[in-house]
Order: sequence, then structure tokens, then C-alpha cells
Amino acid sequence: GKIRELQALCAEAGIAVASLADVGVVESAAEDALEVFDTFAANARAKAAYFAARLPGRCVLAEDSGLVVDALDG
Repeated sequence: GKIRELQALCAEAGIAVASLADVGVVESAAEDALEVFDTFAANARAKAAYFAARLPGRCVLAEDSGLVVDALDG
């Protein structure tokens, strides 16, 4: 649902949003190695850099909205 949310938000500004699948990027095991940092922001930066390198000329937005559960010690 994140893509749909971004598409709706950006449409008002005339910005088209496409998912990785929309632009032909296939999931790979290498992506799992990107989420190794201590913060969600650092993981998102790593993802953005990784995909920006694979999509020259495109603006790339990434996120890492992880889940933190206090009862499970984070």
C-alpha cells in the first residue's frame, strides 16, 4: 500500500511514482544485505543508494519502516 499512498500524495504535484517492479527491477537476495544498520534511516539510505545505482537518471526514494516491539526488547 505504500506505493499507492505515495502515488496519491505526489499526483497533486504532478510527480509520477513507480514501484521497483514497474521499472523492471526484480527482487534479489542482495537486497537482504542492505538492512544491516542500527537505524531505520541508515537502512533507508543504503536501499536508496543501492537502487539509485541500478536506475541511473531516476530519482529514488526508499524507506525502512521497521517494527520495534518493546516486549521483545526492540
